[in-house]
Amino acid sequence: MPAADEPVRASMTPEQLLRPASWAIRTCTEGDIVTNLSCWYYPSVRLTGSDDEARAMITEALAKWREIGVPFAEDGDGSRFYDPDEVINFGLAATLLGADDFWAEHIAPLQPQMLHWFAGKPFSWEDVPDFGNMHRRNCRIELRRTYDLPPEAVGKRLRLKLPLPLAVPHFQVEGMDLHSSVEGRIRASGNRADLAITAEKAGPVELAFSVRASALPDLGTSDELSPEERALYTAGKEGLIAVSPAIDALSQRLAAGDGDPATLVHRYYQYLIDAFVHGRVAYRAIDSQWPTDWPLREGYYDCQIGSALLIALCRARGIPARLVNGYQIFHGYLANHFWAEIWFDGAWRPFDLASWDAVRIYGSERWRSCFAGQTEYRLTLQRFPREILGAGSIGLPQEWHQLLSHEGPATTTQFREARSQQLIYQDSMSIEWGASEIVQGPETE
Repeated sequence: MPAADEPVRASMTPEQLLRPASWAIRTCTEGDIVTNLSCWYYPSVRLTGSDDEARAMITEALAKWREIGVPFAEDGDGSRFYDPDEVINFGLAATLLGADDFWAEHIAPLQPQMLHWFAGKPFSWEDVPDFGNMHRRNCRIELRRTYDLPPEAVGKRLRLKLPLPLAVPHFQVEGMDLHSSVEGRIRASGNRADLAITAEKAGPVELAFSVRASALPDLGTSDELSPEERALYTAGKEGLIAVSPAIDALSQRLAAGDGDPATLVHRYYQYLIDAFVHGRVAYRAIDSQWPTDWPLREGYYDCQIGSALLIALCRARGIPARLVNGYQIFHGYLANHFWAEIWFDGAWRPFDLASWDAVRIYGSERWRSCFAGQTEYRLTLQRFPREILGAGSIGLPQEWHQLLSHEGPATTTQFREARSQQLIYQDSMSIEWGASEIVQGPETE
C-alpha cells in the first residue's frame, strides 16, 4: 500500500492498452473503423474541411497503428477486421507513450473547440469559455430510432421504446411531435414513448421524435432531498454503481478525514482525471458483482463507468449522487454520453470527465475543472434510477459493438451483435441551432 501522503494510482500503464485485449471481438471492417473515428473525433475537420480529408487522415493513422501493433484479424482475401473499442484504446495509448501524435492533434482539442464554437470565439487553449455567459439558444432536434426486427420476431407482440427529452431547467421543450413507420398508437409518458405492435415482417421499424426547445448550460439545479431520496441516491448498489470494499476503502483514503462534501467531490473528480485513462470499455467483460471496480482493476474507464466510479466514491461517504444519460449536442458532434450529478450545498451539480483529453493528452491545466459542476448545452434523456427508459422487447445482447456514422447532418449510432455484425437498432440524431437570446439562465450560487 502507498504511504498516507502518496496519491492512489491505478496499476495499469498505457503499455497494457497496446496489448491485445482478452475481450476483443475483431469483426468490424476497416471501413467501419475509419467511419467510426471520423464521427467520434473529427467534428472540427467536418467544420473546416471535408469528409474525404478526415477519412484520409484517419486511414493514415490506422496504418501507423498497424505498424506499431494494433491487433486485427484477417480473412483469406487479406481483408482486415478490428474491435472498435480495442482500436480506440490502442490509438490513445500510442499517443500517451509518444509513439503517435494523432490523439494530441485531433482528439484532445475536440471539447475545447466545440465550446468555443458555442461561445462564438476562435479556439484558444489559453481561453476557457465561461458557461455562465452562454445565452439561451433555440434549437430543433430530431431523434429517429430504427429497430431491425429479426425473422424470429415475426408474428410476435412487441413493445418498442423511444427515449424522450427529460423536463429539466436547462432544456425547455416548446413543442414535440412523435411518429412511427408502422401503424400503432405511440404512448408517451415522462421521458419515454412506447409502441406496441404485432410484427408482420422482419426488417426496420422506426420511432422518432422532433422537438423544438430552448437550451442553456447546466450550472446546477437547487433541490431539497427527502430522507427517501437521500437513501436512494446513497444506495450501495444500483446497476453499474456498486460501492465495493475496494471503493469504500479508496473513498475513505482519499477523504483523509475531511468531511466537507464539496471538497470531497472535487477531490474525487480530480483523482479520476489523474489516476486513470479515459478510453473505451467492453461491457461484456465487466464483473457483475462489482462492476464499478473495473477502473481499479484495469486502469481505465469510459464516460459511463468513470461516472459510476465517481458516484460510488461519493456514495461511500454519504454524498448523494446519480448517473445521467443524454447527448452532447455540439455542432457536428452528436454523441450519446453519460455523466454524474452530485448533490451538495442544496443543489444537484453536473460533473463530467470530458476534460480528460485536454488535461492528460494536451497537458492543459486550464481545462481541468471545465466540467466540474457545470456542463454546456445538453439533451438529457435519463436520470438513474428513477427516470429511465426501461427494457423493451428488443435489447442489447451480451456481446455488442457500437459504431457511428454520418448521414448528411445526422449522426447515427449503430448497435450491432458483435460476432455477426447484425444490426439490433440504431439512433440517428440531427440538430438545427437558432440564434442565441441574451437571457441569463438558472444559476446556482
